[in-house]
Amino acid sequence: MKLDGLRADWQRVSALLDEALELPADQRAAWLAGLEGDAAVLRETLSKLLEPASTNDIDERFATLPRFEPTSDADRAAGAGASELVGPYRLISELGRGGMGTVWLAERADGQPRRKVALKLPHLGWAPGLTARLGRERDIVASLEHPNIARLYDAGVDALGRPYLALEYVDGTPIDRYCAARRLPLRQRLELILQVAGAVAHAHTRLVVHRDLKPSNILVAADGEVRLLDFGIAKLLQEESGGEASELTRLSGRALTPDYASPEQIRGEPIGTASDVYSLGVVAYELVTGTRPYRLKDIASGNLADAIADVPVPLASRVVNDRDLARQLSGDIDAILNKALKKDATERYATVAAFADDIEHHLRDEPVSARPDGIGYRTRKFVVRHALQVGAAALVLIAVLVGSGVAVWQAGAARSEATHAERVKDFALSIFDGANADSSAGAGAATSAVDLLKAAQVKVESELADQPETAVELMTAIGSGLLSQGRNDDAASLLQKATDLSARRLGPDNVRTLAANVLYAQTLVELGRTKEAAALLLPAVDAARRQRASAIEIHALAGLSSAQLDLGQIDPGIASARAAVGVVDSAGAKISKVDAMTAWAALANALGFAMRPGQADAARHSLVLTKEIYGDRISLPVLIARSQLGKGLADEGQLVAGLDELSSALTDSIRFLGPAHPETDYIANFLGNARFAAGDPRGAAESFAIAVNASEHMPGNNAAAQGTEHYGLGTALAASGEGAKALPHFEIAARLLRKDGGADAPLALRALSWRAMTLARLGRLDESERAFGELASAHWTPFDKAGNEGRLAVLRSLQGRHDDAIVLAGGTVAAFESYPSPVVRANADRILGLALLAASRPADAIGPLQRAADVYGQKQIATSPDRLETTAALERARAGVAAQGLASAKG
Repeated sequence: MKLDGLRADWQRVSALLDEALELPADQRAAWLAGLEGDAAVLRETLSKLLEPASTNDIDERFATLPRFEPTSDADRAAGAGASELVGPYRLISELGRGGMGTVWLAERADGQPRRKVALKLPHLGWAPGLTARLGRERDIVASLEHPNIARLYDAGVDALGRPYLALEYVDGTPIDRYCAARRLPLRQRLELILQVAGAVAHAHTRLVVHRDLKPSNILVAADGEVRLLDFGIAKLLQEESGGEASELTRLSGRALTPDYASPEQIRGEPIGTASDVYSLGVVAYELVTGTRPYRLKDIASGNLADAIADVPVPLASRVVNDRDLARQLSGDIDAILNKALKKDATERYATVAAFADDIEHHLRDEPVSARPDGIGYRTRKFVVRHALQVGAAALVLIAVLVGSGVAVWQAGAARSEATHAERVKDFALSIFDGANADSSAGAGAATSAVDLLKAAQVKVESELADQPETAVELMTAIGSGLLSQGRNDDAASLLQKATDLSARRLGPDNVRTLAANVLYAQTLVELGRTKEAAALLLPAVDAARRQRASAIEIHALAGLSSAQLDLGQIDPGIASARAAVGVVDSAGAKISKVDAMTAWAALANALGFAMRPGQADAARHSLVLTKEIYGDRISLPVLIARSQLGKGLADEGQLVAGLDELSSALTDSIRFLGPAHPETDYIANFLGNARFAAGDPRGAAESFAIAVNASEHMPGNNAAAQGTEHYGLGTALAASGEGAKALPHFEIAARLLRKDGGADAPLALRALSWRAMTLARLGRLDESERAFGELASAHWTPFDKAGNEGRLAVLRSLQGRHDDAIVLAGGTVAAFESYPSPVVRANADRILGLALLAASRPADAIGPLQRAADVYGQKQIATSPDRLETTAALERARAGVAAQGLASAKG
């Protein structure tokens, strides 16, 4: 195939040549021989381009490469020998070659300061008249002033028609090789990625997208400072009026390296900042794991788009062999990379800065945002509550579970173990008889039960020191009882002792050790120590599977699901819950109804947290099993299952059924357990959230008031729980028009939540943002301005940052700063575009529509207001304040459009 017939294939030649040049010279022949598909027909061309050549014949070979518009013999592709002049630059030595050009070390030779530069000389010929355009783009790209971006000093076309780009010369090493050569630990690799992200984010603020982020374009100097190269070929986000591609883009084609390119880039679709988010995600994945998420070099170019859409990205923690590194990657980093590498651009981080924020949060051991975060909801650990808060059965559950697990695992000693299990159960029941009786009495039982549990703990620790098997099982059962009574700290302390004793005396893989370890990890989930919990539960799942202890495996998977959800690992959290249900299905009759109930509750919890379909169906399975165990009478486990079903029904749009179930469950919980019981608190919260989402803020305020009362009178003084209740009550009061009453609840919420989670606790910041907006709606604009100003330097999650900007838009609109209000509200709508809750998206549209209407832009307001009205009409009751306000605003907007049309006609 002749070179002059390659115009259509030049982009493919360029990409393949880049690949080949990254290989050592002695491996290139084998690489050429292994080319397949449409790459094979380019073998001869690539072979010629890769032939060893002296500097004297470089010009001759490059002059024959395809041109878009050859004009004369002088119009050669840029290639040169050492000491030759290109424009005002004297070439010193070749630094490297790629598919699109050659890079030389050069210096000025026209009397200007002899600053060394990296001179990029593209292979392609250039059309006449390009000089002015190239100069214009040079000025724009040269405006990028950032310590981690290699500056573009100059660009032009010399007298012979050869284009050149003069960039800052960086004496550095590609970032992947730099990390490998120094064997950098994970933290230092992440810090390098943050430098790159800072550079890319700066470019995005100047409306420049890089388009070709890859390790060879990211150099690290000896001092550890990153320099990002090749912004000289970046695509400007706003080129011509109308967004047409630049001349550079039309001539050089799409700058991409398939293994690092985003799906939309490979498909040839319009490219925005999300494309750089994806490519940086690939680079980050490669730096922390040592391998790319996938390789596309052997796939025919015509199939690239299909391949990148279909090739799954494995979790980073799953592709490394180092167990310690896998543990470090599991959790936050898996979630962060998973979000950055979403196939759909709308599901990725909204900005590179948001991507970097999550990495920084991880490095500071703060929560990351790569997770759903619905307004007014906090994670409910149904898994732990189902497994443990089940009255008298919970107090001996682990003893029964361990006995059956050992019988399966050690069949040869089944009779001995069964006898031992019976002895343990009898001993446990004798201790807990009093607690059992009190629990059946309902309200007021918690105090006497806790006293008996603590007395049992003292007796076990003093009398059974020489019987580790019995002691461990009873300590585990007592721990479950303490947990069921809301004494989480006491439970964690005892269960850690049980785990340590069992590991030391019985061995780490003993099923009693595993059972105690699983319950201890589930307690850590309740305490918010989810990273520690996940680190314990992952190996526990594998160990239980090896020991064929199915019951322990189910509880480990259920607890792991809760931990993963808290860590933002949404899909893994759902997968763990589904795996628990899978163990139930495969084990059949060997699994108890309690274990099956736990598995289905875990699945309902995971689907509800992720707002995925199937939550209510899974909750029904759990409720059926719960009633088969405990009957139809009012009991704690049945109330738990009923509240989960009510939440599922409400979340999935069956508002009447969901609200009825939750209202009934709350009435029964108050009557049976009392107004200050943890379950009363949970159900009141669920009902408050459901009423709020349904557009009934007054009803929501009543429910949240019950939750506030419950949390304030429960033992343990859980600051986070109380803060959450006050936040819910404040939002409901504010939404129902009682802003003055709402303000103190926001202040209490922020104080309590910061006590538990620090100054930048996400829900605390959200409470203060709601307070600032409420002040604005009360007409206290100066106070509102100060309140928002105090939040300007806060470390926001992307979700909460967007929400805060939407609330700030309300103030700006009331101040008459309409342009600012529209920009802020529009950013919130864009940030929430792919958010799973339609009501959250509708709220953002409503704020934007109202801002546009206040700015006398009724025609523009109709779209967002109509979108919001459609959602409210489907999801909220007829008297919803949001629905009524939106409907009225929509009518005003339509009337305004009609009035403008009439005025125009008269004019």
